[in-house]
Amino acid sequence: MTTLKGSQPTEFTPESRLLLACARVHMDTPSATVIRELAAQSLDWPGIVRSARRHGVAPLLYRQLDALCADAVPGQVLADLRLYFHDNARHSAVLTRELLRLIRLMGAEDVEAVPLKGPVLAMTVYGSLALRKFDDVDILVHHADLPRWEQLLRAEGYKPLLRLSKAEQVSQRISGYHNTFVHATTGVIVELHWAQSARKFGSPLATHDVWRRLTTTSLAGTTVACLPPEDLLVSLCIHGSRHLWVRLEWICGIGELVRAFPQLRWDEVLQQARSHGSLRMVRLGLILAHELLGAQLPLHIWKDAAGDSVAQDLALKVRADLFGEWKAGPGFEPFHWRMRERWRDRLGYLLWVTVTPSAEDWEAIPLPTPLLPLYAVLRPLRLVGKYSKRLWG
Repeated sequence: MTTLKGSQPTEFTPESRLLLACARVHMDTPSATVIRELAAQSLDWPGIVRSARRHGVAPLLYRQLDALCADAVPGQVLADLRLYFHDNARHSAVLTRELLRLIRLMGAEDVEAVPLKGPVLAMTVYGSLALRKFDDVDILVHHADLPRWEQLLRAEGYKPLLRLSKAEQVSQRISGYHNTFVHATTGVIVELHWAQSARKFGSPLATHDVWRRLTTTSLAGTTVACLPPEDLLVSLCIHGSRHLWVRLEWICGIGELVRAFPQLRWDEVLQQARSHGSLRMVRLGLILAHELLGAQLPLHIWKDAAGDSVAQDLALKVRADLFGEWKAGPGFEPFHWRMRERWRDRLGYLLWVTVTPSAEDWEAIPLPTPLLPLYAVLRPLRLVGKYSKRLWG
């Protein structure tokens, strides 16, 4: 298989280039050379550490600096990174044990569950719980099993993050894709997913066949169900695109997955993405992983991604704003509009943003269950009022 390897970006500051060079598990000779050369310069080390933590790659930064050029890093900086590294490893172990405990409890009642991202991604792609930063436990469940899972979580000391009325709970299950629970004592966060994301972004995990394609992996000595790498790649690209790729770790996950699974069934990846209208999101994720982190891609896959001019434009936007402050607004986001390649999906996104109530809508105008359809009228009116104030205020 012919592959295409990326090169080190040059338009970033030395601090950002150092972070990009360190944001990988397996180090190649060119990247190691870049790290040593940059670390020898006069750098804003506190800024590098802040950026690494914000981007979720501080564990990788510590590992590479400690292994390649510890003597070039200020002692206190390296000590702080070491402390963060070990704290993260301990926290990841706590979350992993809790995930396995919850899955065992429901498994005893023959209720299916699939861990998403978190420790499974850390072990199967990064090769270690300590190398990936994750803050919560994500579990994919059948929509019909939600009441049983919620009952279990409440019995185990968890409370919903949002206090929703009965009507709002109904609306959430119809229009949403996950519920968040927080343990009252430990602070552990559990997200129950019945889909990858809201339908406006495309959601392969909402389909029934994802449950038929599941595979298994070993996690802390326990066999658990997991997504096959092809499904995982599409899922990660949708997740990153939904959040505007503002964290380097999301791009790193794409690059490491491609490296960890050299026999990836690329035709299946493209077919899945195309069928769900998320092909441009996958192309975008691959472009970013290749151009920023040097991910090696099959030549035909790179040509397919590079041939999408809109995906290339979006990648330029991500690169320009990656180390700045760029956040999606609560309403229409042009980036989300452009990342959908099919017009029917773009129009569906526009309709979804316009009529689907948010938590803010529920709080502003609480409605009883029989009147939930009125949100389809009230939300557009609220949006018009809000954006009119911004425009004319």
